[in-house]
Amino acid sequence: MDKVEEVKRLISEETKDKFQKRVFEQSEKLNEWLKGEKYDNSGFSVGLELEAYVTNPKNQVTKIPADIKKNECFAPELGVQNLELNTSPHSLNKEGLVEQEEDLKNRFLNSRSSLGKKKLSIALDSLSTNYRDPNGFFRDTEVKEGLVFAKNMSEAPRYYGLDNAVLNRKNGFINFNVPGVDLEFPSLLFESLATSLQVHLQIPDTKSFLKYYNTSMRTMAPLLALSANSVFLPPEFYRNGLPQNVFHEMRIPIFEQSVNPSDEYEKKKVRFPSHLESFEDLTQKIAKDDPYTACLREWKKTNGPQKEFWEWNYKLREFWRWQRPVIGGKPIEKCCSNNSIRIEYRPLPTQPTLKDNISLQFVTSGLIHGLIEKNHPIIYLEWEKSKNDFYRAAKNGLNAELHWVNQAGEKTKNKDVLFKELFKYAEIGLKKIGLNHPKTYLDPIKTRWTKKITPSIWKKKKVYEKTKNGLNYDEAIRNMKKEYTNLSFKKKEFVNWN
Repeated sequence: MDKVEEVKRLISEETKDKFQKRVFEQSEKLNEWLKGEKYDNSGFSVGLELEAYVTNPKNQVTKIPADIKKNECFAPELGVQNLELNTSPHSLNKEGLVEQEEDLKNRFLNSRSSLGKKKLSIALDSLSTNYRDPNGFFRDTEVKEGLVFAKNMSEAPRYYGLDNAVLNRKNGFINFNVPGVDLEFPSLLFESLATSLQVHLQIPDTKSFLKYYNTSMRTMAPLLALSANSVFLPPEFYRNGLPQNVFHEMRIPIFEQSVNPSDEYEKKKVRFPSHLESFEDLTQKIAKDDPYTACLREWKKTNGPQKEFWEWNYKLREFWRWQRPVIGGKPIEKCCSNNSIRIEYRPLPTQPTLKDNISLQFVTSGLIHGLIEKNHPIIYLEWEKSKNDFYRAAKNGLNAELHWVNQAGEKTKNKDVLFKELFKYAEIGLKKIGLNHPKTYLDPIKTRWTKKITPSIWKKKKVYEKTKNGLNYDEAIRNMKKEYTNLSFKKKEFVNWN
């Protein structure tokens, strides 16, 4: 079957009807399984997805060569310039975290070595800015039988299907509007500008999952403020000069505006996650979510674990909340089986160095675990405040107004109290799992608060200083990016940059 027919099949109403019927049937069965003990396991586990992009010797974003795409150390992503490093899951204990760190380092170094043979590099940055021709790159499309195919999109029927499903819901184009930028794009490929760090935390006691999930989402705003790194778009996109109020975390509006139709917030595809009241609430929210593409099990090999919920799990892949539940996964000896449930924590941007990415994973996992272990009352922070804080953090970074409930149950907007507790409970969580010296991993992120410096603040400072000294914004952004890249390769952690 050629790609045109495959895409037609993925977005057809006939496929969608069959698919949705199966999803709802599987939701009922899954709800019953979750209420029982089928997803209980003996221990916690963690995993990581780290996205990046590839550059040429001129520091320009470039396509990954076809022969290197077969490298087992990374997976292709939406754009031909993107890759993803996926660690294997490991037990959430001292040994497991050490294995996580080594796993990520090995995948990164092996990938960098393979690309280096082609004189290419991996950029650990969360927003790609330096293209030979960004307008051409993101607008280069062809139309076949009424379907749009972006030439710089990775060749996968699902990506093409998603692209056309999005365009059908947005009248054939994607509008992107942030301070200083008002543009239209003919493809979802625009979303590949931004890259992320996604933390996976598997919960062994199914009955505790909802508490972990609802607690976890209330940590998203402060952790996003600490990790913000997606600031400047390609300078060619700023047609009327560079504004002073660019977002600290541009990845949030990029993903949301790339995908979401102009509906009320609760109907948007990409958004802040809902508070979950029950497992039925969990399964039904995913079942009722608008399916952009639909795939049937008989089209694929489905002999693996969780085959009873094949369509439901496919649907979950397009449940694009900034945090989502994931059912099933790789077994880990003396820890968990294929039947497991985990949190996929999705709001964090790719960090400047390998050490920073690892530290942020540890802080996130330790914090969630520590808050639950000590029964911290953050779960009582109003959902609406958590949501609004999240978008304020994307816009204003560490300067955002943030809400917290302290360990005494008192509501506060004092960020000194918030971040003191955040790192205290992250340390508690890491010590609880046996990490005797957690400060090694906490300090690269904790120091950002004490020094009031994050990657986004650093980038803004560099660019605006350069423009004040006479450089135009195009040169200022490119010079900042060159300095960022050099420091990313040479320094162990961001807080030691000048």
